[in-house]
Amino acid sequence: MTAHFFILALGVHREISDILHRASRLPNLVVASASYFQEAVSICENSRVPPGLIICESSSTAETQAKKIEALSQLATDATILVVSDDVSLVQVSAQSNVCNVSRAKLLQEIVARINRPRNAPATPATSPSPANALASSMPHVVHFAGGGFMLAASPAMFKVTRQLETIAPHDVPVLITGESGVGKEMVAKLVHHLSHRSAHPFMKVNCAALPHDLLESELFGYEAGAFSGATKSKPGKFEQCDGGTLLLDELGEMSPALQAKLLHVLQDGTFSRLGSRGESKVDVRIIAATNIDIAEAIKGNRFREDLYYRLNVFSFHIPPLRERRMEIPYLAQYITADIARAYKVDPIDYSPSLMEKMMNYRWPGNVREFANFIKRYLILRDEGQAMTDLIVPGCASVQDPMVIFPALPGPATYAAEVHDIPVDRTMEAEELRLLLNRTHWNRRVAAEQLNMRYRDFLGKMKRCGLDSYSSLDRAGI
Repeated sequence: MTAHFFILALGVHREISDILHRASRLPNLVVASASYFQEAVSICENSRVPPGLIICESSSTAETQAKKIEALSQLATDATILVVSDDVSLVQVSAQSNVCNVSRAKLLQEIVARINRPRNAPATPATSPSPANALASSMPHVVHFAGGGFMLAASPAMFKVTRQLETIAPHDVPVLITGESGVGKEMVAKLVHHLSHRSAHPFMKVNCAALPHDLLESELFGYEAGAFSGATKSKPGKFEQCDGGTLLLDELGEMSPALQAKLLHVLQDGTFSRLGSRGESKVDVRIIAATNIDIAEAIKGNRFREDLYYRLNVFSFHIPPLRERRMEIPYLAQYITADIARAYKVDPIDYSPSLMEKMMNYRWPGNVREFANFIKRYLILRDEGQAMTDLIVPGCASVQDPMVIFPALPGPATYAAEVHDIPVDRTMEAEELRLLLNRTHWNRRVAAEQLNMRYRDFLGKMKRCGLDSYSSLDRAGI
C-alpha cells in the first residue's frame, strides 16, 4: 500500500488553509488541522507516526510560541516546523535546526521542497528514500482478510483500537466488542483472529438475533440423532466445527438467559453437551462477543447475566460510529470502491470534492454498512446528482466544521478528507430519524430497510432517541 507524507497545520487562518488545500492535491499527501495546541498534541500522540511537517502561524506572544514549538519538537522529533509570517522580525523561534520561518507567498513552494527533500535525508537524490517512506508508515492502516473484507484504521480512535488489539490478540482471552449496528464489529473480531496464533484455524460467526432459542442452541452445540423431530442423524455445532479457532457471537445481547447459562459453562471449562446427548464434549475455542445493546441496562432488566458479562469482559473494545471518525470516510470510499468494482467487474469511479464534502458532512446513521451500500449505488448508477440527493436529509442541516482540507489519495479516485472528529449529537440523530419516519409514513420496517439496518436494531435506535411512540410526538406537535 502506498504511504503518505503527513502535514499537521496548527491554528492557521483561511488564507493559509487555502494554500494547504492547493498543496493537498499533491500525490500521497495527507493534511491534518488542529484548531488548538492540545488538539495538535493529541494528533501527534495518537497517530501511528508523527507528522513530517508542522505548519503554524507566528504569535504575538513569543514566549508562548516558543514553548509550543519546543513541545511539538519533542513529540515529533523528525518533523520540520514552519512558522508562517510575512514579517520576519515578528517570528521568534528556537535555535533548533528543524524550526524555520517562511512567508505566506513562499509557503506552497516550501511545502513542495520539504516533501521532496525530507529533513535528515541523504544528500544524493538517487539513494534517498521516498518522502512518504522516510516520514510515514502506511496510513491508513489496512488489513485485508482471506474470504473478503478489510479492517481500516485512519483516525486516532481507531488507531488506538488497533494498537490495543495488537497487544491482546496473541493472548487467548475472551473479547467483548460493543458499538452501534454497522460500525464494523465483525471486522474487528476478524482482526483479533488474524493476529492470534489461531489464524490458521477456522473463524466462524453466529448471529444470535437471527435464530430462535431452540435453533440457536442446536446451531451452537449440535445435536444427536433423535434429539427432536426431524433429527435423523447427528450434527456437530459451531463450537465443534470451530475447534482450535475463533467463534464470533454477534448480537449476543439477544441470546436468551437460559442459553447464556450454557455459554457461561463453555467459557468456564470448555465443555458442553449436544442436544440429546448424555456425554460431554470438550473444545478449544476462543470466544469473541459483539453487541449493540446497553449491557448495563440489560443486566438491570435481567435480560443479560451479570456473571456472563464479567466472564466475557476480560478485554472490551468500543467501536465509535462513523460520524465520530469521519476522517476515515475518504479511505473507506477508496477501498470499498475498489472491492465493489472488482466484484461487479466495472471501472472505479471518481468522487468530486463537492460530493466528498457531502459524504463527510452526512451523519451515516447506518454507519459503515449504510456507507458501503451508498458506494455500491453510486458505482452502479454513476449519477452524482442522485448521490448528492441521497445525502440530503430534508429540513436537517448537515454538520459543518470551521475548516475542511482536501488531500489527494492514491488509487482509482480523488477524495476530499476532513480531519476533525465530530461528537455524537443525539438531538440531531433524533431529528434525522423523525424526518425519515415521516417520509415513510412511520412504517418502521421500510425506514429500517432504507438505513440498511435490522428491524430490531432500528427499534432500539428509535428508543434511544425517544422516538418509540408516534402518538407522543404527534401530541407534542413535532
